[in-house]
Amino acid sequence: MNKRGQIYLLASIIIGLVIFVLASKTNIINITPTNNDFKEITENYNSESGKVMGELIKSGKSDSDVSLNFASFSVLFTQYSKTKNPSFGLIYFLNYNGILRIGNFLDQGVKIITPTNTEISLQGCFSQLPASISYGEFQQTFYRSLSYFQSGSAYAECIREIPAPSFINLQIGDEQIDYRVDILANQPQVAVISRASSSQDRKVFVDHQFIRGNRH
Repeated sequence: MNKRGQIYLLASIIIGLVIFVLASKTNIINITPTNNDFKEITENYNSESGKVMGELIKSGKSDSDVSLNFASFSVLFTQYSKTKNPSFGLIYFLNYNGILRIGNFLDQGVKIITPTNTEISLQGCFSQLPASISYGEFQQTFYRSLSYFQSGSAYAECIREIPAPSFINLQIGDEQIDYRVDILANQPQVAVISRASSSQDRKVFVDHQFIRGNRH
């Protein structure tokens, strides 16, 4: 085989690999999550976030430090959830000292509607999450420092603080569907949300149960 033929063969192999990777990624994303998948993620989040909050309170961190550290923890946890099922995204709620912290780690924006009909929009940070690499004994995590969550950063539009209401209505993307989430004082909460596709409905799992949305 001449050099030109070898180049064409190599190009064909590379193109084939690219097509295979892209096709495999699409299939993974469209895996329908099971009830156990949701439960495992939420139970782990509830357990680990409780430990994080306990340490922050014990160390006497200020409200602003609590906000930044908890956002950093939730980013790392979202990385973990992606390894369990890449169709998952997370929204966290932390009502601490009367202030509700909200972080949107979906791949699209959300709208938060309070009982007084105040609307707050948050962009999604799913695509900005740091990469995690793990293979055998080799593991590397690209960690985001707390400065990434402060004003002017890439994450600033994904995280908001508002006076804590008793509940909120959550709208995801352009969907005209409200999901009610009751807000608990001094208790971290997470909404685990599957990405909708043409072959499956979106699922929203909060407080150990699926919640159904009300369509407008």
